[in-house]
Amino acid sequence: MNDRNIYIQKCILDAVYEELDKRNIPREDCLKFLLSNTIIKESRLKAILSGTNKRPITLRELTGFAIAFDLNTGYLLRNINKSKEKKTLY
Repeated sequence: MNDRNIYIQKCILDAVYEELDKRNIPREDCLKFLLSNTIIKESRLKAILSGTNKRPITLRELTGFAIAFDLNTGYLLRNINKSKEKKTLY
């Protein structure tokens, strides 16, 4: 994954952990909570949560996280700073 994908994943995971804190769910139970509320495979969830995944989080997975917390998908992306994007001229 490139730096941008790693940054986006970190922002998404920060939002997920923030929601866990709001719901008084310990971070240790994050995997169990997401397994029971999403259709994402356990091995993929473990890789995402540990940061060892080789491919970025997909829109389907992001939507699964949002549905698990009963949130709008965009809410999990709210902390992404667009100024970190590379500016290219076409």
